[in-house]
Formats: sequence, C-alpha cells, structure tokens
Amino acid sequence: NKCNSGTISMSTYHQLKAQTQSNQSEIKTYLGQDYLVVPVIAMVEGVRFGAAQDNAELGLASDFGKYPVAWNNKPLVSGHPKVNGSFVSANHVSVLQDWGFGFTNNAKVVNKKLHLEAWISLSRASELEEVQAFVDKIEADEMIEVSVGFFSDVEATTGTYNGQNYSGIWRNIVPDHLAFLIDELGACSIEDGCGVPR
Repeated sequence: NKCNSGTISMSTYHQLKAQTQSNQSEIKTYLGQDYLVVPVIAMVEGVRFGAAQDNAELGLASDFGKYPVAWNNKPLVSGHPKVNGSFVSANHVSVLQDWGFGFTNNAKVVNKKLHLEAWISLSRASELEEVQAFVDKIEADEMIEVSVGFFSDVEATTGTYNGQNYSGIWRNIVPDHLAFLIDELGACSIEDGCGVPR
C-alpha cells in the first residue's frame, strides 16, 4: 500500500443541485446529501518517497494515469488509515466508519498531473472535528496537503529523473484512497504541485 482517460460525471446519472461556494469549490447535492466539491491535484510525475517506501521511487504519469477512471469513487480519508500500526486499505466498512468522509470523482491526467475532485460530505464534517477543519481551510482558500494511497508492483531499477535518484518504478497501480493530511507533507507535496484546493 503506497502512501504518498475516461471521465464519467455523476451528473450524467443523477440530478445535482449546485450552489457556488468560492472560486475553487462549490456545494453539490448527490443522493440527498450535500457535499463540498473541491479540485485536487493528487499526483505529479516525479520521484517520490512515500510513507510505506524504503527508498525513493519514480511515479510516471503513463502508469498512474493509464486508466484515470480507476481513481474515481475512492474514499477520502483523514490521514492514511492504519490498523495495529500497519497501513491498510480504506475500502473496508470498519475503516470507512472511522476514517472516511467522502469520495473522489472526475479524475483525469493533464500535463503529467492527476487532477480530480474531492467530494467532502458536509454531514461527516458536522460529526468529525478534523473534517470540519479541512472544510474551514478550503473555505478560507488555504492549501491542504494530500497523499494518494494505492497498491502497486515496483520495478527494481535505478535511475535519475529531473536530477533525483530513484531505485524503483511504480507499475500496475491500483488506486485505493486519497488522504487529506494534518501537520505532515504528502509524498507529492504542495511544493511539488499537489494539494487541495488546486
């Protein structure tokens, strides 16, 4: 589990009620619930050192962006979920009950960057203090660090990309979740070009 282009819009299937919130976010209603929808850059091609990595590895847009639709409908979580100190998939009911607060949508890759929308449940924000803190920051146009969680194979090869050394390349990426981070940098940080709102 790494902790660091077809697009199907939900509006194709469901009527959405939208209300403008700010330049970068808006409130939408989906299946009777209100969500704060905000743009995210979740990954940028480059050398990354994630939470579950022992060495720096290269993430190529041709791999993480091979099937952008696979990044849709992945859970939003506060930090990368752990059970007994080990990273776990966010796609379990027991994990979602404690960690989940929305989902991803409208993923696409543009200029070697993974763009998507974060749909943040406002009802979860009213229940969870850390989620409300994320909403408050977004409404104040403050940037939040994010990190993708995924499974992958690692091709054992060394090289240099944009002056940075790596000892493996991510292959066969299977998306799992998008983590919003509190007081820590993402493997692809705001400085690297990732984050929300962006």
